[in-house]
Amino acid sequence: TISVTNEGGTSTLIGGDKFVIGVGTKPARPSTVEFDGETIVDSDQILGMGKVPSSMEVVGAGVIGIEYASMFAALGTKVTVVEARPSMLSFCDDEIVGALLYQLRDLAVTFRFSETVRSVEKHPAGTLTTLES
Repeated sequence: TISVTNEGGTSTLIGGDKFVIGVGTKPARPSTVEFDGETIVDSDQILGMGKVPSSMEVVGAGVIGIEYASMFAALGTKVTVVEARPSMLSFCDDEIVGALLYQLRDLAVTFRFSETVRSVEKHPAGTLTTLES
């Protein structure tokens, strides 16, 4: 038996032989980036975009970043992925990651590994992302 307490403070007891507890994630929102929900979006806001953008920069090559990069690239968006680590999905088998990289590059996804974002600025025509390099 486990006790689950909601945000309002009400507890419910749930019984069972086995439980799977799936914890959600929250998008990283650096204080230096002004998210507007339209041009500069996080991984939750991206689902509410009204149109498919012609280009997109994805910061972070984790599971969620690569998921969105692959979906938008398949829809024809020019995608650049920026990742601070030297590779992506380090917990996965190297051959699988290599095959995925090949497929994504075949969709014209550009990767910038071992790179970090210095700033993101909104402009009338879109955004300007400046990398540390």
